[in-house]
Amino acid sequence: MKKSRIMVILSGLGLAVFMAVLIWSQYYPDVPAEQIAGELAKQPGIAEMRTEDASGLRRYYSIDSAETEGFLFFRSNSIMSADELLVVRAKDHEDALLYMESARKRLGEITENFENYGAEEMTKIDSAVCEVRGKYLIFAVSDNASDWEEAILGEIKK
Repeated sequence: MKKSRIMVILSGLGLAVFMAVLIWSQYYPDVPAEQIAGELAKQPGIAEMRTEDASGLRRYYSIDSAETEGFLFFRSNSIMSADELLVVRAKDHEDALLYMESARKRLGEITENFENYGAEEMTKIDSAVCEVRGKYLIFAVSDNASDWEEAILGEIKK
């Protein structure tokens, strides 16, 4: 009887610790877009891109900037390049997941635009980053996508 009670208590404690670790691993502090932008400015390829505003966010991703807590959106200056970077700080994790669906749709559009003639661009598209970390969406299409992702994660995990 005492053994089973001890096992129940230990199981409960183990579950509590597991849940705490799981919740903590999804926690990313709120970082202003300007701070992330400052770090991204040091990354290769960003200086050659143009910054998009709220209308670009709505046009390409169907995301209303007023429904977010901030975003950064960069697109290539050249119509011959698929390079694109979007970072959105959503109001919560569920919204970030919804924004990821918009990013996946955008990736499909980019793929359609380049699949018949842009072999080099298709390599970038095939290795695109599209993920949610906490309440942040990170979407990147570029030869530098993994460097950008690392820089962003470095800022939001501080």
